[in-house]
Amino acid sequence: MVLLVLDAIIIYLWTSDSHTWGIWERNFCTFSLVTHSLLYIALYYEDRKWLDILHVAVVISVLYGFIIQNIPLLTIMLCFCVGVQIQWACMNICVLNSDAQNANTRYGVNKLIVIFTLLYTCYLSFKLGRLSQTVIESVADKELHHSIPPKNI
Repeated sequence: MVLLVLDAIIIYLWTSDSHTWGIWERNFCTFSLVTHSLLYIALYYEDRKWLDILHVAVVISVLYGFIIQNIPLLTIMLCFCVGVQIQWACMNICVLNSDAQNANTRYGVNKLIVIFTLLYTCYLSFKLGRLSQTVIESVADKELHHSIPPKNI
């Protein structure tokens, strides 16, 4: 259900805002939509092999946060990471894993992954703050230049 909401938001952003995107933003959205489509099929057929492969694709799609610069897309990524962390804290499992995989701490939710995700979430938050500050300063500069009347010589 969460992925359907994320996909709907990505499609909406693609139709309304993609003219400002670079190659990495388009690549992220394409990669996410394709892998999510495959994930829906693998979940429907309960194909463990494909679910394990697509599990890696989820990690790859989240790591796009290092290179994309679009604030709404980074916000989606941050919300997803926070949601995963909440799920890990409340359920102590990964919903994509089988029961046997969740029982094996070397394969599922373990301390190293939890710590990395926490640090990565902090990084995304910092990056969003910096990008937002840059946008605010840019708008303020434009307003300042438009509000100063030209000097008569």
